[in-house]
Amino acid sequence: MKSSASVVAIFLLVLAAIPVAVLGWTRLLGSTSESPELALHRQRGDAAFVEGRYADALIAYTRARELAPTDPGLQRALMTARLGLAAAEPGAIADGDLEPLRYEALLLLDVDPSRAALWHAALGNVLVRKGRLDDARASLEAAVRADASSPVAHTALALLLVRDPAGTTKAKAALERALEARPDYVRALLPLAQLHLADGNGQRAQELLERALRVSSDAPTHALLGEARLRQNQLDPAIAELRRAVELDARHLDAQRSLGMALVRAGRASEAERPLRAAAQNGTDLAVLLALATSLTAQRKHEQALAVFTQVLAADSLAAAALLGAGKALEELGRPKDALGHYLRLLQLRSTGAAPNAELEALQAAARPRVAALQAPAVGPERVPVPAP
Repeated sequence: MKSSASVVAIFLLVLAAIPVAVLGWTRLLGSTSESPELALHRQRGDAAFVEGRYADALIAYTRARELAPTDPGLQRALMTARLGLAAAEPGAIADGDLEPLRYEALLLLDVDPSRAALWHAALGNVLVRKGRLDDARASLEAAVRADASSPVAHTALALLLVRDPAGTTKAKAALERALEARPDYVRALLPLAQLHLADGNGQRAQELLERALRVSSDAPTHALLGEARLRQNQLDPAIAELRRAVELDARHLDAQRSLGMALVRAGRASEAERPLRAAAQNGTDLAVLLALATSLTAQRKHEQALAVFTQVLAADSLAAAALLGAGKALEELGRPKDALGHYLRLLQLRSTGAAPNAELEALQAAARPRVAALQAPAVGPERVPVPAP
């Protein structure tokens, strides 16, 4: 009897252990129970993460998690993808994600130090957004120490350094190190090109931007390349790049502005009107408004041009170019007295600095013959004297 009871007991223990064993092996060898869809999303997420395409990895892991909401491996994968994105693209960090990202970065620094550079970079970018710049710099420098070959770490540190004008040289050096590690790293190519543009080195900026476009074509890169070509007086190539930027993103107002201004410089007034109208939507950029009014004047749309010149003068009553332009438009519209008033206001302006203002003098020189012509019929005390040069 005892022997029989022992056999039954052992049999029951084995039966009880089977589900536990199966569950353990299933978790260990997850692919044995994964659906094809889940496995595909996971694999695509892993591939994207390794390639540094963190946004794509995040999407793939999210889709996988929808199919396996209790999978702890997918929870970890989602954390790594979120932190990778925060490290590489700090602009993608939403305000509501700051504390969760800080927690996840500190957690993974403890449990997965093999990718410490990425976690430190993400934490540094979070601290930048929280205004803790000293702590952020310490974290980003730790990222570089953890992996001196990480383009993400060097670029994140550079973007912090460039906030201080005194840090520009160090920022450039950090971006160059990022490109030594990965020559086609667009997130380093673009800010380095912008720094060279700010220094007036259009040729170097052009080289960097052309490298970036060999990786991917987007509106900001084409717009920056257009600016670089403008700095080198390459007007037609610049217009081509700016047109491409606008084609890719019509909401890129800086590209619209630069395209319109470049077309005005090229004497292509009718083509300039559309991008300048797009760029002038907020009505606060007086240079754009003046360029738009110039374009309208060249097309003999004098009433529309006068409306824009008047808008400029409402914001700046001493805008010399607007006074001259409005005067000419008023003459064309048959309002000589109003035109004369604008010309005389222009002639009364004086340079504010110690040195003569060449632009103001040129505008006043253009106004004097118009004043003389408009006053010609007047005689006696009614004639308004033309101020001397």
